[in-house]
Amino acid sequence: MNDLDLLSALPPFRDWTPADVLASPAWAMPCRLGAEEGRLVCDGALLPADPLRLAVRFADDPATLALADSPLFPELHALWPARAEVPAPVLLALVEKECGPLLQLLENAAGAQLAVDGLADAGGAEHPASRPPRPFELRRASGDVLCSFALSLPPAVLASFGRLRNLDASHPSVRDASFPAQVQLAAPVLSEADLASVAPGDHVLLPEVDPGAGGGAPTCADAVRIVDGRLAATAAGVAPWSDPGTLRVVLAEPAAATFGELSALAAGGGAAAPFPLKAGAELALLRGGAVLASGRLDAVAGQASFAVESV
Repeated sequence: MNDLDLLSALPPFRDWTPADVLASPAWAMPCRLGAEEGRLVCDGALLPADPLRLAVRFADDPATLALADSPLFPELHALWPARAEVPAPVLLALVEKECGPLLQLLENAAGAQLAVDGLADAGGAEHPASRPPRPFELRRASGDVLCSFALSLPPAVLASFGRLRNLDASHPSVRDASFPAQVQLAAPVLSEADLASVAPGDHVLLPEVDPGAGGGAPTCADAVRIVDGRLAATAAGVAPWSDPGTLRVVLAEPAAATFGELSALAAGGGAAAPFPLKAGAELALLRGGAVLASGRLDAVAGQASFAVESV
């Protein structure tokens, strides 16, 4: 699994609308301005001051693009203070000449042909109130800002911008997201007769668990963290999971897993150390969603066991 697979499987990300995705501080859309790689971010707190406002269309959907002054556009930058005195055809010709790579970037990002219809009026009548302009910055990979602008997003463009793949999985708001996990230690095989005879005081051996020697803490090299009831995370990686309906011995206390941990495991870079356990940890024997027995981690003749306390 990759980061996009994880985002698509885990809450709250899997339930986000495109608007939710774009509103996330982790939104960072990879892009290319000419030959230079960069990314679009939407974390600007304010709209550009004194922008050059353009009426544009994505396919047949009208929108407004408000460009901020930037040295990235040297001729526009030179006449910016006096641009109100420049004839509209001259301004638009300069936009076409100097802003072509930016317009191509936006066209590629939106997945729809972009056309400039002319200068926009100050009232913003080109787009409905339900599409307020959003502030964007175009940044180099180093983080340096190349230019900033505001753009109103028609629904189809918002859908393109608001894809989960445009979230930066290394951002703290994603990386540190925590999910409930159930820790499975073993999947014992018992006949129906043996299962029916299990009673308090019995021990179910757990060869998967190392009881620890010389006072050391017990561990389980084959522990499986079942995350959100749909993913199985082990030292070998992360895979989709569904309850097999067989017997399972699990920790009674829930655990947790962060997105960063799951991402590292899925990429093969997670820790391969055995899962640490507490001596006497509370355990449960499950089948499906039913608890068949409760007990604790114990040892019999030097071998770890599930000491049954109640059924």
